[in-house]
Amino acid sequence: MRENKSKKYLIYLAVFTILLDITIGKIYEYSFFSESSRANDRLIKSVLHTNEEILIFGSSRALHHYNPKIFEDLLSQTTYNVGSGGQNIYFHKALLQTVLERYTPKVAILELMYIDFQKTPSQWDTEKLGVLLPFADKSESAKNTVMLRGYSESIKLLSWIYPFNSLQYTALRNNFFPFENDIKGHLPIDRVWNKKRSVAGLFQEEFDFKKVSSLYEFVDICKNAGIELFVFISPHYALDSGKNLYSGIKEKLRREKGIKVFDFQSDSLFLNHPEYFADPFHLNRRGAEIYSRLVAKVIRNSK
Repeated sequence: MRENKSKKYLIYLAVFTILLDITIGKIYEYSFFSESSRANDRLIKSVLHTNEEILIFGSSRALHHYNPKIFEDLLSQTTYNVGSGGQNIYFHKALLQTVLERYTPKVAILELMYIDFQKTPSQWDTEKLGVLLPFADKSESAKNTVMLRGYSESIKLLSWIYPFNSLQYTALRNNFFPFENDIKGHLPIDRVWNKKRSVAGLFQEEFDFKKVSSLYEFVDICKNAGIELFVFISPHYALDSGKNLYSGIKEKLRREKGIKVFDFQSDSLFLNHPEYFADPFHLNRRGAEIYSRLVAKVIRNSK
C-alpha cells in the first residue's frame, strides 16, 4: 500500500510539474508575443514581420551604421535594419532563412565583421543564439540554429518555460515601457569619440571554417533566391598597419563566390573625422548618416 501511495504521489507530482511548466510557459509566450510586444520589439519584427525590399544584416556595426530612411530616400525601396549586437553569421543566416519562409527581399546588405569568420570566445560564437529560442517552434531555421548551442537544447526545449527563461524583463518592457528610439530598426549612437586614433595591429588570421561555411551559405541562399547581395566593411577609427584581419576573407569571397567586398574600414573620409565616431568600432549618428549615403550611392551606381 505504501509503495502504491508513493507511486501515485510521484505521478501527481510529475503531472503537476508538467502542467505548471505549460501554464507558466504559455503566460510567458503570450506576454512575449503580445500585440504591444510585436509592435515594439526589433527582434520579433526581424524574424516574423519584415516585408521590406532591402534588409540590412550584421552585428552592432550594422545596427548602428545603416540608416534605412536614407536608403529609402536615395534608392526608393523600403528598407529595414535587422542588425543585432554581438551576433555573428550563424544568426544572420538564420534570420535570412526565416525571412525567406515568408517572402523574398530584393536586396540584402551584409555588414561583415571578424566574428563572422574568425575563431572567437563563446560569447561571439554560439552562446548568443539563445535569443532565437522563443522562435524555435515558429521557424525550422530558428530551431536548427539554436541547436548549434549543443545537443542539450533539444531536451531543454521540451520545457515551455525554457525558451522565455531570461526574457521576462524584455516582455515587461515591450508591454509597458517600450523603446521608441529606433529608425526602421536602426539605432543611432549620440556620442562623440574624443581620444587619439590608434593603429590597427597585425592579426593572425585564424579562420573558423564552420563560420566561413555559413558565410558561403548566406551568399548561396541569396543567389538561389534571386536576392542582390552587397557586402560592406564599415569604417574603424584606426590606421591600417598593413595586412589586416579582413584581407583573407575578402580574397576568399572574391575567388570562391565571386563577391566583391566594399571595404571602407580605413577610408580617409572617416579617419580624418573623429567627430563621426562614437568609439573606434562604431560610427555615431552623424557618421552613420554620412556612411549610409555613401553605401546607398554604391548600390545605386551598381544597378
